[in-house]
Amino acid sequence: MWSDQEKSVQKIDRLARSLLTQGLPNDIYSLIDSYKTAKDLWDALARHMLGSEYGEQDRKA
Repeated sequence: MWSDQEKSVQKIDRLARSLLTQGLPNDIYSLIDSYKTAKDLWDALARHMLGSEYGEQDRKA
C-alpha cells in the first residue's frame, strides 16, 4: 500500500514528466522516453540538449 505522501509524490512526478515531454520533437522524445522519474528525464534532456543542434539553436537565440 502507498502512503498518502507517496501517492502525492507520484502524482506530482507524473505531472512533471507530462509537462516535460509535451513539447518535445519525436526524435528527442524517443531518446528520453525510457526514464522513469521526472528528475531522470530532466537530467537526460539537459545532457542531450547541451550537446545537440537543438541546444545550439537555443544558445544562439
